[in-house]
This record gives sequence, structure tokens and C-alpha cells, in this order.
Amino acid sequence: MKKSLRFISLLVLGAAFLIGEIQPVYAQETDKDEFILEDIVVTAQKREQPLQDVPIAITVVSSEQLELQKVYTLQDLARTTAGLEFGDTGNGPGGAAVIRGVGTTAFDGVYEPSVGVVVDGVNQGGRNIGNMFDVERVEVLRGPQGTLFGNSASGGVIQIITANPDLTGFKAKIGIDATSDGDFGSKFGRQEVRAMINVPLTDNSGLRITGNGNYTQKLIKGVLPGQEDSDQDNTDYRVKYLYNPSDDFSLTLIGEFSERKSTGPNLFTPGALLYNEDGTRANPELADWVSANCGDILSNDNQYNCTDVKQFMKSRNYGVSAEADWSMLNHEFVSITSFRKGKSYPGSSQMLGISSPIMFEIIRTGGSVSNRTFTEEFRIASPADSKLDYQAGIWYSNIKNPYPDSYGTTQIHTEVAPGFWMDITIPTTTITQTEYLNYAGFAHVTYPITEAFKVLGGMRYSTYDITIEQTSLVGLPPPSDDYKKSLFSFNVGGQYYMNEDTMIYGIISRGVKSPIIRPPAPDSPNDPYTVIDAEIPTNYEIGAKLSAFDRKMAVDFNVYYTDLKDFQGTPLFLPRHVTT
Repeated sequence: MKKSLRFISLLVLGAAFLIGEIQPVYAQETDKDEFILEDIVVTAQKREQPLQDVPIAITVVSSEQLELQKVYTLQDLARTTAGLEFGDTGNGPGGAAVIRGVGTTAFDGVYEPSVGVVVDGVNQGGRNIGNMFDVERVEVLRGPQGTLFGNSASGGVIQIITANPDLTGFKAKIGIDATSDGDFGSKFGRQEVRAMINVPLTDNSGLRITGNGNYTQKLIKGVLPGQEDSDQDNTDYRVKYLYNPSDDFSLTLIGEFSERKSTGPNLFTPGALLYNEDGTRANPELADWVSANCGDILSNDNQYNCTDVKQFMKSRNYGVSAEADWSMLNHEFVSITSFRKGKSYPGSSQMLGISSPIMFEIIRTGGSVSNRTFTEEFRIASPADSKLDYQAGIWYSNIKNPYPDSYGTTQIHTEVAPGFWMDITIPTTTITQTEYLNYAGFAHVTYPITEAFKVLGGMRYSTYDITIEQTSLVGLPPPSDDYKKSLFSFNVGGQYYMNEDTMIYGIISRGVKSPIIRPPAPDSPNDPYTVIDAEIPTNYEIGAKLSAFDRKMAVDFNVYYTDLKDFQGTPLFLPRHVTT
């Protein structure tokens, strides 16, 4: 009996595993009123290829599926893709994506994400992509993708391709979803508004303008009289211009703007701070104070907050990019140039989300801080009909983070004498600026040994040049340091076509996530800098892509093992008086 149950369990688990990897696909009607699968075209290897020919574990989410499953934010993608999760969605670089357990959640913009987010060919780096709208498709690439995508790709890549202007005619679309707090079982209110206008300008040029608004109410609820609930307003706009005078040349220009605003508590709820992982209270004294002054709100999964501090945050992001594609000398050339700038405006936030005489809290006010990024990628590809399929290119990026516009203040609620607490306002005297330069060269080739068997390989050689400067207002000698490191990533493997419907592959790939340099504390400028080594994963993978039942179902099956060296984990910040 036990053996039978074990066998049935294995069958169920195996079926669940395969179903979890079944690709969403389009169907087309044949002359016999039957439906077969269409080929899905992806750009996972920086050029258009059928999904079934790409030896990478990929999930493709079409525009129809995004709309059907109400995928409005980057974090909503977790509902569509096996092995994709998200950490702290508000603060992690690149949206805090985690693929196959590899990812970074951090409160600091100097961290590079383990999972890269690429929008229309532009690597977003540490920028957190919020809303998704007017998207043609999303490709989620699992495993290190360092050869063609470079930095921010040690765990995988989320590649977002937005819709291009349609030159065939005028089009417009609007969509609205809305719910309010407490209606139909909703825990908070949420409204989503999406609009698109497509205008052909000439026979070979067109404009596509899109806008998106995402508004949330009572995401976190305050329990003190007169306290604000947490409301968030996110808006995004994109203008996309396409000029396509011939089959040999096209130019795409994109301008983007996004704004994030929030009021009310926005970081932690008390339950997250007062409970250990096993459910026991981490700080009975503080928990008793919360129960007496805020009521019965202690839980790991509630959305209640107890604070009398007014809180607000605001940020804006701007971006422009230009992509030129042209054919010359029987080769394909691509140039992608981008500039991004983000700005956080003066605001205030209570670090621990609770006000009590036995709790350490921090409130930041004043001072706006910006960060900016410039990138350039240039690559050349072999002709589409060439037996030797190859790509080569160069990459350059310059990231300054933060780029200060003004200085602010820090207000600390602290115990200055036994039993005597007060608020102390301290002007910010030091700003640490980090400049990341990254330049690289890369190449990737695929060559058919026989009609059924191909070998592939590639490598990327990257140099990281990091400069740190501290600007002081109090006359201290500002510490500074330079760090330079060259690293390489690679992949090597093969793919074999057993028949026209089945391809198996094996691949070894290595990625790189950039090192991090930490300056000494402002009051100890002579202390040494801290170097956090580069994160280097090596992935070993075998897989199969096949279609079955007369091309009515497609399956993407893979087994992998990842050896991760120098994982850049994030330590948990624990405040004073809270122990675990």
C-alpha cells in the first residue's frame, strides 16, 4: 500500500512539474478545422528565433495572457512563470526578482540585481520597473545570461518588449479595472487605467502614445485616531516613434516618464518585527506596549500599522533611448543608446512603522537625491542564411548613484538619559557618491556539425571601474577610493534535433554580478573600504523542447544545477530592543 501511494505521489508530482513548464502558445485554424500551435518568435539570443530552437529555459507571456491574467506590474509576472518570485517589491533593485532562488532584495541603490530587467533592449539596472502596459510580450530567461546580457543577469533576465507603432492605421484603446476597499472580498482598493493612441504619420513612420495609472488605497491601515492609511499613486507614460524607410534600416525613439507617490505608513507592520520565524514573540515588552496602545494588531499577515508620524514619499524617473537597426555588407548592425535619471523628492518615512517610548525609530526629511545611467550597446550579427551564426559587440555603461541635488536632515527618536526620550534633528553632513563604469566585449557563435546537431559557445569580458567619493560639509577630509576588476562570463553547449518536433540540449553557463564597494562610516574616514566580491554562478543544465499530439501541446522540460560563488545576500536589519 505504501509503495502504491508513493508511486501515485511521484506521478502527481511529475505531472505537476511538466504542467508548470507548459508554454502558453497561440493556435491557428487549419483547413480541416483543427488547431495547431504557431511558432512563437523570441529574441532571447538578441535576434529573432523560434522558441523551440533556443537552448534556454524560457517562459513567454503574450499580450493576450498578460491581459487575461491582469498582469499590471512586474511583480504580477510571478503568477505566469514557474520559478519566478519577488522579494521586497518596493525597494529591491530591478523589482527584487528571484529566479530559481537567486535574487537580491536590498534597500540600497548601489546593489546590482541578480535578475536583469530589459525593456526594449535597454538594461534597467537597479531601477525598479513598476507598471507594465501596452506590452507585446515578456520573455523570462532562467539561469545565468551573462554572455549576451552582461551585468544584472547572474540569475536570469526578464525581457519586456513593448508594442511598436502600427503604420497600417489609426488605433486607440482604453481599459479600466476598479475595486474599492471591502467590496467583493478585496482587502484594499485598487484602480487601474490604461490608454493607447496609435497614429501613422507617413507611409514609413508612426507614433504610439501610452499612459497608465495604478492607484491603491488602504494597502496598510492605520489604527490610531486620525492616522492616515497607506495610499499609493503610480503613473507612467511612454511615447514611441518608429521610422522605417526601407527593409534595410529602421530607427526607434522612446521617451518615458513615471512618478511614484505614497502617503501613510509604507515600510513595515508591527507583526513583521515582533514575531520570530517560529511564531513566538521576539520582544514581549514591546509587544505588550503595542497591545495596550494599538489594540490586538499583532500578526505576521495583517496590514495594520500603529504610528502617529505623518509619512510621505515621492519619486520620478525619466528616460530616453534610441535604437538603430540596419543591414550593410551582408551583415546586421544594431546600436542602442539610452539615458535614465531617477529623482527622489523630499519626504519622510518612519523606519520601523511604530511609535513607542521603547522603540528606536528614524525619520528622514528634506533633501532630494538623483541617480543617472547612460548605456551604449553596439553589435554585429551574421546574415540570417549563414551556416555559421554569430554575434559580437561592445557595451558601455556609466552609473552615478546617488547624484545629490541637496542635503537633508535625519531626525532620531532616541533615549538620551535613562527613561528620558526626545527627538534630535541632525543635518546630513556627508553624501557618498558611487560611480560605476562597466565596459565589455562579447561574442556568441552557433555552428551546425550535422543537420541535426549544433554546437554553441560564447564569452563576455567585462571590466568594472568603481569610484567612490564622500562629500562632507563639516571640513573632514573626504575619503575616496577606486576599484578596478575584470571578469568574464561564458556559455558552451550543444543541441540535437531528434525529429522535427523534439530538440534536446545541454549547456554550461557562467554569469557575473558586479562587486560592491562600501566606504567607511563618516566618523571613521581612515577605516578601510569594504569590498564585496562579485557574485559568480555556474549553471549546468539539460533540457528538451517538444510538441506533441499533432502540435496541439508544447512542453519545455529542463533539469539544472547551479553552483553559486560569493552570493551577495542581504542581512536583516534588526533595530535596538528587538531580538531574535
